[in-house]
Amino acid sequence: MVFQGSGTSEALSDVSASATRKEQRRWNTMMMMMVVVVMIMMVVMMMMMVVMMMMMMVVMMMMMVVVMMMMVVVMMMMMMVMMMMMMVVMMMMVVMMMMVVVMMMMMMIRIVS
Repeated sequence: MVFQGSGTSEALSDVSASATRKEQRRWNTMMMMMVVVVMIMMVVMMMMMVVMMMMMMVVMMMMMVVVMMMMVVVMMMMMMVMMMMMMVVMMMMVVMMMMVVVMMMMMMIRIVS
């Protein structure tokens, strides 16, 4: 009778131990899952940060390009104005040269006659 009792108690203790082990295993799996989820969240956050940084970089690049374009347009306008001025000066010079040539011709004709 005592042996039987001891056997049943042993069996009960074994069952309880196995149950606790199962519980522990479940707890461990839960912990692992939590860790994995946290890791995934961290990775996602990092990715989001990187994407945000990339977006910011792209926006900055676009702004820089726009500024550069504006500068180029201003430079082109300045160049155009300079060219126009130069053209006017050239025209004036050409007109002056023509006037001088005409004067010379007139003088030559007068001298010849």
